[in-house]
Amino acid sequence: MRLEVGGGGDSYEGEWAEDKKHGKGTYTYANGKSYEGEYAEDKKHGKGTFTYASGEVEVGCYEADADVGQGVKWSADRTEAWELQAGKKVRGIPLDEAAKIAERIGLPPP
Repeated sequence: MRLEVGGGGDSYEGEWAEDKKHGKGTYTYANGKSYEGEYAEDKKHGKGTFTYASGEVEVGCYEADADVGQGVKWSADRTEAWELQAGKKVRGIPLDEAAKIAERIGLPPP
């Protein structure tokens, strides 16, 4: 079910439980960003892909809306990649290593 949320043009399409985002879904922000992944109790929780309006993409894991563990971020043109720890860039990495991190998380590279 697709539903406008937040009143500012944001929308969510996906699974619900007890009137909260729960399960798999896609949240699209009015400013062009989006998150596709897992939710629990209305918060990003599990693995997911966050796409910025600029075209940059992050693949990672979340607990109660917070970035946790290892993740990876790609530049908008997909020519650069960075390893993330808890959502923070820690180092630039080769594209093949970025793809391997995404595969370990269980999501495809963009």
